Amino acid sequence: MPPQTWENDGTNRDGDTAKGQDSRYPDERTPLVLLPSGHSTDRSSSENLAYLEASARTALDGNDAELGRNTKQESTDSKMKYWSAQRRFSSEHDAPGYSGASHHQQKRTFGTNKVFAVCLSFVTISLAALFVLWKEGILMRKEDQANDADYLKCREPFSRLDPVRDLGMANFQRPEASRPSLALQKNSKSGAIPTNAWYQNFLMLEDDQEPTEFHRAYTVPYVFDAAGPIAGLRIHNNHISSTQNVMQLNVNTPNGITMGAMHRTSGPSSHVNKAYTIQEMTQLAVTLRWEDFGLTAPIVKGMPYGTMMYDSLELVTQDGILAPAIATEVPVSEKVIVDKNKILTCNNESRNSTWVDKEIQFVTPASDFTWLVFVSERVQISCQNYGATTVFLAETSTNRLAEEVKPFFFRTALLKPCTSGGNPVYCHQEQLHPTALIPGQGEYGKLLRSHAHLYPGSKATVSYMVDENETNAALIFDWDVQAMSAPLYPPLPNETVKDIIVYALPHHLDMMPTVRSPSDDLYCAASLIGPSCLIEGSKGQWRLVEELPKISFRADTNPPDWSIPAIAQSLQTDIKYRLPNFFQRGAGDTYFSGKMIAKAGRILLIWEELHNICKGSTLETTPVQCLNATLPSKHDISNAIESLRSSVEIWINGHAETPFVYDAAWGGVASCGCLFDDGKCTNKFPDCPAFSNPGLNFGNAWYNDMHFHYGYHIFGAAVVSHFDPQWGRDFFEKVLLLV
Repeated sequence: MPPQTWENDGTNRDGDTAKGQDSRYPDERTPLVLLPSGHSTDRSSSENLAYLEASARTALDGNDAELGRNTKQESTDSKMKYWSAQRRFSSEHDAPGYSGASHHQQKRTFGTNKVFAVCLSFVTISLAALFVLWKEGILMRKEDQANDADYLKCREPFSRLDPVRDLGMANFQRPEASRPSLALQKNSKSGAIPTNAWYQNFLMLEDDQEPTEFHRAYTVPYVFDAAGPIAGLRIHNNHISSTQNVMQLNVNTPNGITMGAMHRTSGPSSHVNKAYTIQEMTQLAVTLRWEDFGLTAPIVKGMPYGTMMYDSLELVTQDGILAPAIATEVPVSEKVIVDKNKILTCNNESRNSTWVDKEIQFVTPASDFTWLVFVSERVQISCQNYGATTVFLAETSTNRLAEEVKPFFFRTALLKPCTSGGNPVYCHQEQLHPTALIPGQGEYGKLLRSHAHLYPGSKATVSYMVDENETNAALIFDWDVQAMSAPLYPPLPNETVKDIIVYALPHHLDMMPTVRSPSDDLYCAASLIGPSCLIEGSKGQWRLVEELPKISFRADTNPPDWSIPAIAQSLQTDIKYRLPNFFQRGAGDTYFSGKMIAKAGRILLIWEELHNICKGSTLETTPVQCLNATLPSKHDISNAIESLRSSVEIWINGHAETPFVYDAAWGGVASCGCLFDDGKCTNKFPDCPAFSNPGLNFGNAWYNDMHFHYGYHIFGAAVVSHFDPQWGRDFFEKVLLLV
């Protein structure tokens, strides 16, 4: 689709001409509307807001499917309602198994959720500022109606302009030491690579680097890395430890198990290259690929299993035949249970094998964990110890024709974190939900077995929808459900087809009132961001509905009448607030300059609100206190707007002493960085120290804290656009560079 062309039709929303109006004063201006060429103003604002809310996300088609209910689920439903009843801590103190200690830990964990909420609020500030840009006539874009009559489908990106070629931004090549790997750059389809994803540490593997335990992702409830004894994906259980001041998540790396590949004629080798490449990235998933071993692993948020897909059951290489393998780093119990009724013996003396139809179950006594490993077809599995390492190897299958090539799967899940009660770290972990069971209790094993054939795919993603009344938004989590081998897992008599199961966090459950547990009991695992509870999806999708707040520069209520004279008096001084000279030249950091810009903008909005109260009301509705209030003059307001305008503009027009530059390696926008001394920057572009010093400007060029650094600047730009819509039109695309 070609880029949009923009034009001003010269009318406001009411159809009146706007020419000749002074746009600096809210009571004397008429806002202009910027429209795509050939479009009129008779469209609903919700259709345009949909694009604002959705950004470049692609919304999903189809209607909302409400989850079914039956009488057996009533007890589970009542447990789910725990989340929407303000946690009911006080009323649950007498519940069985509930203790004061768990109560305190719950409060700490929900406090951690507040951190998430604060971070989300900074993002909301930026979106709110963009909304104001639209509201003041800066943004209107072409849109499509979704098939769903209640929601709008959003497909347009905010902009199609190139930051360097079209907007004149300086192109900067950051030092090689902090660039993404060549493989990651090659696999990036859009040119922009995530810089703050939940799986970010996986993306930091450098070219020719061996994966370490720090190249990991925390999916809830597991931690994954690629640093096991064989090439492949290592899965860890975790535990939370806390003191009065610290709460942290820990893993004991030797207790993990690895799904990978190994040569059939040799044991685990330290000389094997375990490096992976990134095959695909979405909001919910990152997919790793080990090309030399024919391995692919989709790592998805909330999955109760680890998944490894093999190109084939065997891969012939110059060093021998590679076969699917499961490896532990601590010995397993000698007797391994196969298909719930057979025994496979593991020892150091020989390689023993047996045919496996669906699963193997084994215990690692050192950790006291019980693991379940599921196979996608009937296969012969051998077991052998190599010192402390135990390896299960897929040998051959009866379901394949000669030399047939088709995928094979291992799926692994922790069945019991506390098998015999021998590990106090895991056996005495406090439950963060007062009524739920923990993994391993009740019928948890039955749930894992009945849903093991379904896994979330590499294209699991999030899309957004906004209803036509702008009152609700829906976040659509599409799990891209795949089946590894459905014929092995047919539904039982009188049983419906199983849906995918995923762990959900408290705020997910709050936004899905019809969600249900896959059983009569609720199963929850601990995490740093709240109890994560197992739920059954709605045909592979979640629809999280959020009520949208009213977005405005003003609160719903006016300040108390008695405060008006005092506010007006303060405004006489505050309206003269100016940024320091060096910030007005674009020298210094983006954080404190942004805070000062936001302060100057807020002062103008306070003036506008008082101005509207005291000057814009009728004689009958004007508070009597306005008679004692003297507001700043138009001259003072004009100067304040001009000062804010120039202070915002210097940072985005390319003339700052420390300009924003385009980071070609990661596809983002960052500040060049300022070596500040005696009120000025001692460096000059292309000398950009922020790209080699992670501590400069609070790590801005390393993509740290950008959401509030830039949020302040975006807010300031929105205020300028509020008073000067033409400026907003002129600089809209450059403001978008910070979004």
